[in-house]
Amino acid sequence: MNNKFSIIVRIYNAEKFLDQCIQSVISQTYSNWELILVNDGSTDSSLQICESYASKDKRIKVVSQKNQGGVSAQLTGFANSSGNFICGLDADDWYENNLLETCNEKLQKHSDIDLIIFGYNCIYEDGTTSIFSFTEQNQFFDTKQLISFIMTSTAHALWLKIYKKDLINYTDFEKNIINQNGYKFKSNNDLFIGTPFLFNSKKAIILNNCLYNYRILKNSVSHKIVPYKRIETSLNTMEYFYQLLNEKNFIDNQFLYLIHHEILRELAPEFYNIFRYFKFDFSKIKEIKNNDFYKLLLKEKHLKSIIKEFCIKQRIAFFLFTKVL
Repeated sequence: MNNKFSIIVRIYNAEKFLDQCIQSVISQTYSNWELILVNDGSTDSSLQICESYASKDKRIKVVSQKNQGGVSAQLTGFANSSGNFICGLDADDWYENNLLETCNEKLQKHSDIDLIIFGYNCIYEDGTTSIFSFTEQNQFFDTKQLISFIMTSTAHALWLKIYKKDLINYTDFEKNIINQNGYKFKSNNDLFIGTPFLFNSKKAIILNNCLYNYRILKNSVSHKIVPYKRIETSLNTMEYFYQLLNEKNFIDNQFLYLIHHEILRELAPEFYNIFRYFKFDFSKIKEIKNNDFYKLLLKEKHLKSIIKEFCIKQRIAFFLFTKVL
């Protein structure tokens, strides 16, 4: 089968890195693709850059909308895609030139694969790099194994996956959550958008290839020191997992433990940041402590063993936040 890949790029004021991003798609060794550039109300030259490339390559499509955020931009990309597989690409990142060819070869060999996850290179502002690959390389996952893996790893991002477009089939319940609560997940919207269609995957695989280059910017939304916002997002994510797993009839003790473990892992460095940077806001602390899902975390029967996984500084901060503040 000659697979067609729809690559969706959400763009907001990305002029600095956009050329490299787009060029990495144009230079792919596999040519059956379309590039959907969703301009989400950029005020810099991003739209002009996109239109310039689209005028030279008919595989490139530009869709422009008023600024509505990452969730809306991603859904716009889905709506305008025509490929049978969807790919993610952030506007400040870039592909290795064999990403599509490598994935297509795997799909040709295993036609029943619904979703592919691959490793990536982290590129820092000082020019240093690090390689991130998963220990579960070349393993096939069924639905439950995939959900467990996503919930306990850093594989939430849409950009490290290629997935069948058929998986994107939101239920009315999921659409309602997305339409009503998208604002809650501004810094975690890939997990919010992507988790529902993982339940539709029957067979997924993790490759041993690092095919993506992920640029880490100190001032990006995902790397700013904003502990209270991150805590709020983590607790919202926990609520979302509860709702989603309940709707899918996946709720059991194993999944509840995985949720609690993952959220506690996310919260630990943010509790530490509160003390490290003296960011004491007692109204927000009170709000967190009154949150029903925060209270559920503290009732986790394996709480002590989970805390032992934290570094000593995070353990101390966790104790001070939960017992002293």
